[in-house]
Amino acid sequence: MDKYAFSFVIDISGTPYSNITLGLCTFEMKRYSDIIKEFGQQFPEFRRSRNKGCTLKHNRLQDILTFLNSRGVHMSVLHFSGMDWHYYKQKYSNKAFFKEKIMACLYFMLISKNTRIDHKTLITVDNDSWMDIHKAFSECKSLALANHYDFDISIGYSTQDDRIRLADFIASSYTKIPRKWLDQIENYKVIPSEIPGMLLSKVFR
Repeated sequence: MDKYAFSFVIDISGTPYSNITLGLCTFEMKRYSDIIKEFGQQFPEFRRSRNKGCTLKHNRLQDILTFLNSRGVHMSVLHFSGMDWHYYKQKYSNKAFFKEKIMACLYFMLISKNTRIDHKTLITVDNDSWMDIHKAFSECKSLALANHYDFDISIGYSTQDDRIRLADFIASSYTKIPRKWLDQIENYKVIPSEIPGMLLSKVFR
């Protein structure tokens, strides 16, 4: 029996302190290799190109989301605006590792809405050079433990892992595809961006 039933993969579109969107895709461990292979067959241009989701036309992103939805891949996004950054920066900018602690909260909010308490969760997150990602992971794991979750988080690279590219397409979909269309996708959900006070008090203790 596999140690993990599902594989969670996260990528971020954008950089602080402007708008960012976290995209998450969830694969069944026993199926994700077949899904990635089938994706390459159906979208062969992505084998020849490393284009980011932000460069794609909205109809091509729609094709990708339709494919993933039909294969049972669960997709979630969390949009954190420049105004959100400004609000929390006014309150906590004097704190060490401000960006990393905010990102830890966002990672936790996104993952916890897609897994269960006391259930070991395998997560791969694309490497982002604009923060100390290991610090963000450490804070996120602390939040998980405090709330009875068990996160196994590691760094991934889009040049080596096609799942991260799919997470990037999901992240880009939020700002490039009309919300009315996204609401019709069964396995797509939007996570609210307001950070609960209990998470803030934990990371900025």
